[in-house]
Amino acid sequence: MPETFQFWTDFADGAVMFPLGVAIALALVILRQHRAALAWSVAIGCVWATMLVFKLAGYMIEGLLPASPLSMIDLVTPSGHVASATVVYGGLVGLLLWRSGTLVVRTLLATVLIAAGMGVTRVMMGAHSVSEVLIGAAVGIVGVYWMTTTGVQVERRARLPLVIVAALVMVNQYGNHLGWEQTIHHIAVEAIEHWRGLA
Repeated sequence: MPETFQFWTDFADGAVMFPLGVAIALALVILRQHRAALAWSVAIGCVWATMLVFKLAGYMIEGLLPASPLSMIDLVTPSGHVASATVVYGGLVGLLLWRSGTLVVRTLLATVLIAAGMGVTRVMMGAHSVSEVLIGAAVGIVGVYWMTTTGVQVERRARLPLVIVAALVMVNQYGNHLGWEQTIHHIAVEAIEHWRGLA
């Protein structure tokens, strides 16, 4: 069972998410889907930036105020895996779905399922608490919701190339791991030491 959770969670590792996010953005530009490329880039960029801020803040609060109210709900840093998987895979679903009056609803339903599935893997692996997973999911869902409500979709001719690009990136990058969590923690520790040095 642990191997199953690891198998699925690796699809949301930064080593897959970052190249996939950039590759989809570039593919949209090459395919002349410029509005979609802009919406995609803004959505995933804002989600990643938000998660970076949340993670830095979480580690710094833990270091400076170990008895903070956040510790009562087992919250240190929200799940970047869940946020990334939610906005990237959910956003991709939104781009590929046929336009209709139920586009937003269908996209959000798929996005919630993605967030829930990835969240379960992170909790079962002991990588995050439920509260950390829920915050990561919420951030990712907001990103997808914004992108979907802009009304941007790709033309039919661009959908298959996007699927091919996504598949190639995932096959090439799957199994690799990015040590960005340790880097963020190190930056937070350095900031705490600097802060204490000024006090």
